Amino acid sequence: LGAALIASADAAAVSADGTLAVASRNGAVELTRAFDTESPVTIALGIDSPDVQFAWSGHDLAVVAARKASIYRNLDTQSEPAATLDLSGLDAAPSAIAFDGQNLFLAAKGGLYRANAAGFSRLVELADPSAIALRAGVEFVADRANGNIWRVSGDNADLFAQVDGAVGLQLSAVNLLVASAASRSVEAINLASGERAGSLALDFQPERLDPLGRSEE
Repeated sequence: LGAALIASADAAAVSADGTLAVASRNGAVELTRAFDTESPVTIALGIDSPDVQFAWSGHDLAVVAARKASIYRNLDTQSEPAATLDLSGLDAAPSAIAFDGQNLFLAAKGGLYRANAAGFSRLVELADPSAIALRAGVEFVADRANGNIWRVSGDNADLFAQVDGAVGLQLSAVNLLVASAASRSVEAINLASGERAGSLALDFQPERLDPLGRSEE
């Protein structure tokens, strides 16, 4: 292994194509361009908060801090927020966020919420939301309290699967991958049928499920 590309960060996230990265150090948020090269450039984004969360969509970024979200566009060339979303309707900080470029989805106390230029709304009521995965206008959200995994499209939600202790979600080409703290495993749920397609045992209790590899999506 070589030297760490991001060191001493409280939180960090890398864009899907690996060219951009964002990190928080001691409450200050920094953007790194040309992250995949030998000559990265780091600049401050002007956000100071001890508790931040990041969600990429291409080269656009949502930064959630202190009950508001700053939306950045084209961060390979721009560094000023294009919009700010009011998140004062949340009762607590979100446990997970996801961003599709237009809508910011937040798993927080009480449910899955959507924030965009048109406003703020709750899409589905949840007891203990723990993770979100999204693709092509469909969101999956896990409720750790009862193992329910909901599929949401627009304003419609249906129960997609049940996995006890679900704490992380990722999407593959054909499956929804679910990290289970209860069974110490990663469960694969077929997207077409909703049936279990496989299971991978873990020798530790997962707290989340991070993406692996590089994606151009």
